Amino acid sequence: MFFLIDDDQLASSIDPHAINAAITGSNPGLPAVRIAHHDLRTPRANLRLAQLIGLSDAEQVTDPGQTSSYPADLRPVCDTDPGFDQARHPYLAGYNSLNYDTTMFALYLSEVFADVVDHRIRVDLARVQLAQARDTGGSRRRRATRHHGAEADMALFAREQGAYVDHLDMLVAARDLFPHAKDFVAEAKRQHNLLAPPDGTAVDKRLVLLGSDPEKVKYRKPKKDDPEQATQLARAQEQVPDPADLMATQRPKDQELDVVLDDGRILHGKVVLARTTLTSAAYRDEPANKNPVLFPAQDPEGRRGEVDLSTKLHPKYARTSVGHVIHQDFTSYYPNLLRNMRAFWNPDLGEDRYTRIFFDKERYGKELKRPGTSEDEKARLTTLRAGTKLILNAASGAGDASHVIIPFHGCSAAGRPFAERARLW
Repeated sequence: MFFLIDDDQLASSIDPHAINAAITGSNPGLPAVRIAHHDLRTPRANLRLAQLIGLSDAEQVTDPGQTSSYPADLRPVCDTDPGFDQARHPYLAGYNSLNYDTTMFALYLSEVFADVVDHRIRVDLARVQLAQARDTGGSRRRRATRHHGAEADMALFAREQGAYVDHLDMLVAARDLFPHAKDFVAEAKRQHNLLAPPDGTAVDKRLVLLGSDPEKVKYRKPKKDDPEQATQLARAQEQVPDPADLMATQRPKDQELDVVLDDGRILHGKVVLARTTLTSAAYRDEPANKNPVLFPAQDPEGRRGEVDLSTKLHPKYARTSVGHVIHQDFTSYYPNLLRNMRAFWNPDLGEDRYTRIFFDKERYGKELKRPGTSEDEKARLTTLRAGTKLILNAASGAGDASHVIIPFHGCSAAGRPFAERARLW
């Protein structure tokens, strides 16, 4: 059992024996087990929780070879792993895990383990540098400031965060070293045209070769008024008689816009440039890869500018991986739990109405799938099934063993089926 109590005085008054008695007393069908207590105010307890639930931001968590920002021992054991053993790696069962538990665990663990892969300082610093590299205009500084919002905190689970930061670093470095994009393109073209004779020197393709087709390329003629061209040409012809062999030392076509720095770093032109021709070259305002966010603003009505700042996870990240266990989302887990516990058995009536309503819901679902059902009948069955499901999930009121009748007054036409369903209790 994991618990988190902010109040120190209350936390110190926790009685483990009383908690154990309450758990076993409320679950009479629970076999004899040892209940461990983990105080989430301690690092050890949080590490145990992360190991149990799992913590990984690998793109495909089922692939052990993919990298994650978190320690390897927090990666889940998946049922596709060679060492998977169902007896050693049991399932985690939860009520509405897909929509609630996984979201809460993702939020909680991202906060607790933020320091492990904390990109926030790096991102903020890079954005400040980018704003300074652009110009000193107040409007652009304000825009950069607005863009480093809370989403950086919430994006720790996204693998794209690393790519975004790397691209941002490239953009900052390119603007710093080559303030004008034309200078960047010119340097990229210079480097791309460098050819490598065997002596380890370099010659400029534009000075020594004529043509780019390996079958037709040939050496240029020396220019009397250009001693640098003549020197490079002589050196190339002496060491590499076949011009096609020399041209083969040029770097690949897909690297023609890249700039290699003295320290070995590579600035990719496709990453930093918005326009790549020498005459109209321009830098990007932001990296091509957008800064990923877990909770994007919603605009369900399509009304421009009117967004719903909801906490719904982006579908791409609407999952949480697990460690040493496997998530399993059971259909009707909570209703079945109550039914198996006979929580609503009524000795006065000699029946469990909760169980009867549960099977009514199941029957409505099967009838909905029956071929040939009319649209009107489908609408009626859908309403009945939704009503029983609502009552089952509420698990109170008319469902209690005391079978107190709850009156329904002023029901609308749409609400009457719910009322009729409830009266059957």
